[in-house]
Amino acid sequence: MPHRKLQLSEIAINLFLSDESTRDAFAKFQQNWKLRFEKSLFETVSPDLLENLIQWFDISNWKTKEDPEHGEILGFEMPKEIRERRKEASKTIQDRQVLIHWPINLDRFLMARRNCLQTMGKSSGVPIQFVNNVRTT
Repeated sequence: MPHRKLQLSEIAINLFLSDESTRDAFAKFQQNWKLRFEKSLFETVSPDLLENLIQWFDISNWKTKEDPEHGEILGFEMPKEIRERRKEASKTIQDRQVLIHWPINLDRFLMARRNCLQTMGKSSGVPIQFVNNVRTT
């Protein structure tokens, strides 16, 4: 909604970090999220979002850092094993996308070549024989 300036997640995290009694309440939610995650009970929530909730509300993932403008600040740091797992999963997805898009890109290339040849008055079935005195076929 346009009148809202803060997201609910920002408010929840600020309360979690600043108020110990709120932190205790969120610990109960976190345990429930962990059980759901371990049992793969995602329902309408993505596994990554559920895992993010678990990690955001784990105080050990919040580290103090020195900021040149603001001094000491508290910042979230996703655990290394999760970052590495997600990086590997992302690479796998990118590799699959290359395979999926390859035929589409090849088709676009061939159509552009055919249009170019037709514009030049040549049949699209005739391969280009020479390009800058370099034999291509």
